Amino acid sequence: MKTIVFHPEVFVFSDEESFLLYNTHKGNSREIARCDFWDKLFLTINSINSLYRYAIPEKDWGEYYPTITEICQEGYAAVYEQEEPIPFSYAPIPKLDVDLPAIKLRHKNGEGGFILSFVRTIGFYLDGKMDLERVRPFLSALDYCYVTRVEVFLEDPLLGDYYSPLFHHFESEYNNCHIQLKASSWDTDSLLFFAQSHPKWQLHLRGTVEELSPFFGTVPLRVFVRNEAEQALADHLHPEEIIPKYDGQNIDYLRSTLFTIKEDLTGSSKRDIFIRQTLNSNYFGRLLVFSNGEVRAGRYGALLGTTETPLYEMVYKELISEESLWMLHRDKTDCKDCRFRYLCPCVSDFELSLGNYRLCWRNGFFLN
Repeated sequence: MKTIVFHPEVFVFSDEESFLLYNTHKGNSREIARCDFWDKLFLTINSINSLYRYAIPEKDWGEYYPTITEICQEGYAAVYEQEEPIPFSYAPIPKLDVDLPAIKLRHKNGEGGFILSFVRTIGFYLDGKMDLERVRPFLSALDYCYVTRVEVFLEDPLLGDYYSPLFHHFESEYNNCHIQLKASSWDTDSLLFFAQSHPKWQLHLRGTVEELSPFFGTVPLRVFVRNEAEQALADHLHPEEIIPKYDGQNIDYLRSTLFTIKEDLTGSSKRDIFIRQTLNSNYFGRLLVFSNGEVRAGRYGALLGTTETPLYEMVYKELISEESLWMLHRDKTDCKDCRFRYLCPCVSDFELSLGNYRLCWRNGFFLN
């Protein structure tokens, strides 16, 4: 009797068509069409009790012997002669940080501090005047969170003076403060004056190539591009980030630059895969406050309350809600039956803005 033992860095995913082997250490993958032999093997080694090993009588190897040999040569597994081998380690069983039953129990027991500890990033989208007195309770409640990053989106430079007290508050409380400014609303002098007035903030200017060109060499730039020509021009600005933008006509450009292709599905660690089965790392721990006082987990998130709603209630609502962006993983989308879903990046604003999650090679880059 020989036993095949899969390495602990190897994951096995499946759908109705085939099994997908993915090695988080090497970043390589292999697909194997489903049949009774592979079903029995992979479904057994995926069970917690198997310790990622499976004893296979040699008489059953038959036509599958070459494939088993290749699996071992490619670093997914090893074959041992003894019947009871010592495994390399236990299978990569997730220890999830977000345990909803435990969260609900702590909520029931009134452990608000634990619930608030999930908040790590606070954002403010300021396109008008907010009543700063009404936001004070919200700011005070943040003292009970573990906020490590503040992000502000300021649309109008004329609002800079109005929100100066808010900016100074963040400067005094947090070290990691970022502010994004809309290039079309600013000129060089006003931008430099704002930067001098708030030296602790990390400034980022966003806009098109034309809008950002006058600011080359001043602050980090984030450029929106719609085609290859604009992307070539954007490269000359040495931007911090180039962001493809959908204009209703440039689907071919987005297919070539933004949509997921199979070659993108490499480099995922064990931690990445476990996270993608549980939550959305693009949104988890983030709250976004709007000028009208509304609070959401993101621009496309459900309304959680206002700055006058107890912060604890809003965080708990986001954790357990069916509409939660924090917990929006691909098992909750059209991707739920895809064997590659835990290797894909988490759902993003781009997909939410289009109302479509199937922007990949497996679905023909489908886009309405």
